[in-house]
Amino acid sequence: VTEKKHPQKRTVERYLTELKDTDQQKQIAALRKLSSVVCLRQEGLTAVILPFVPDIITLLSHKSWKVRSWAVRLLGRIGPQAEAAIPALVFVLQQDRVNTVREVAAYALGLLGAKAKSSIPVLEKALHDPNVEVRTHAHMALRNLRLGIKVSANIDDDETSWLKIDD
Repeated sequence: VTEKKHPQKRTVERYLTELKDTDQQKQIAALRKLSSVVCLRQEGLTAVILPFVPDIITLLSHKSWKVRSWAVRLLGRIGPQAEAAIPALVFVLQQDRVNTVREVAAYALGLLGAKAKSSIPVLEKALHDPNVEVRTHAHMALRNLRLGIKVSANIDDDETSWLKIDD
């Protein structure tokens, strides 16, 4: 098993420039890689990403649901330092037509900490979403926000088990 190399500042800066690329595949790849960088919790590299939070928020209105989904996930993983994204994430949770994007928006709000408590009424409404995954992630986000549970953003969604909310 080979150990993963941690990215360097130049590499992260390249990913950040690719966010503005017209090729959506490059944008998605950059968002995924930046998400991985944030999960590594290298403070110096996360600090390089923070000034680009407004650019990431802009991607929440992208025509591609995959770009929107990865942008939402990245904002959530950045955590409380991405508090400027809260209104946009609330809007996405309420308005996006794609279940996956709404689901990840609920997840992201749960990672933003105490400053995202203003989103509790919207998350409560999301408990009645027609999609079970949206309801489940809204439930987990509410639990995190109400109980102040520290959720680790470096745990991938695929590695967590969620209680399914059927009602």
